[in-house]
Amino acid sequence: SHLEKDSPIYPAVIPVMLRNVLLQQRGGTLRHRKGHMHQDDLHRGDGEEHERAERENRLLISAFEHTTESVFILDSGGTIQCFNPAAERAIAVSGRNLSGRLYEQSISTDGTAAGFSLKGIDEKPWRGQVKRTGNDGCTRELDVIISPVKDEAGNITNYTVIEHDVTEEKTLQRALEGKRRMEALGMLAGGIAHDFINILQPIIINAELVCDLLPEGSPEREFVNQIMEAAR
Repeated sequence: SHLEKDSPIYPAVIPVMLRNVLLQQRGGTLRHRKGHMHQDDLHRGDGEEHERAERENRLLISAFEHTTESVFILDSGGTIQCFNPAAERAIAVSGRNLSGRLYEQSISTDGTAAGFSLKGIDEKPWRGQVKRTGNDGCTRELDVIISPVKDEAGNITNYTVIEHDVTEEKTLQRALEGKRRMEALGMLAGGIAHDFINILQPIIINAELVCDLLPEGSPEREFVNQIMEAAR
């Protein structure tokens, strides 16, 4: 499993970190001890609360592990602190090398994300298109939502990142747009051909009439025949 003991993010830390982020997004409060969260802070209370906290932790871990979207939790400086297996597969970097890496180093931006920087994400979530080139050389197109997480004082403590791979959708969209362009060109070409035939038709008819009026063996008939051949 991705969440093994030698993983950069221990299983005991992930539910705490997730709960911290989620509660801050909802305006809740979690207590810190020496700058770190401890599960004891989540498990104080009677047995019922303890069981409820355990269920919530298991649910958070299960959702975090099994979602098909890539999910990252960054610190306020944009360093990756926590990620799910889908994110590790998407970047194709081992967990040990992924943890502690700047998120911005894992993406390249296109036109919709020009000048992308976490520093510009403050009040509202940011959404845009980014690209990532894997170790295999393949470039994936991603729809990314980055949301700031603030503490009670209004300071950003984390960022949550959700990536949705839209490579196939974009490929199909471009193929469909190409097909539509070809259909439009075909209709345009057909219309031009129809108009051109309408122009040539009177020339052919009049050339045939002239040819009928000319006597057999007349040298002019050869020129008229050339006109009719060219117009057909």
